[in-house]
Amino acid sequence: MYTYIRSGSGTGNVKLYINGSATADATFTNTTNVTDTASFYIGYTQNYNSYFPGRVALAAIYTRALTTTENTQNYDATSYRY
Repeated sequence: MYTYIRSGSGTGNVKLYINGSATADATFTNTTNVTDTASFYIGYTQNYNSYFPGRVALAAIYTRALTTTENTQNYDATSYRY
């Protein structure tokens, strides 16, 4: 299970969780202007015009970044499916 957590736009932090454990974090600077009219894709990249060659079993979008505890709770609640 892969979880990518990012908060807002501009400069901020990114965290990567694999199987409920934080495995990496980084700082990013995003210059993309994101609006509510922009296209949003899961499993597709416009840059390479390609699709993810697998299945996305569960996708969730939150209005804020989840805490480590919340991310672990979500993983624990759904990991039995996989």
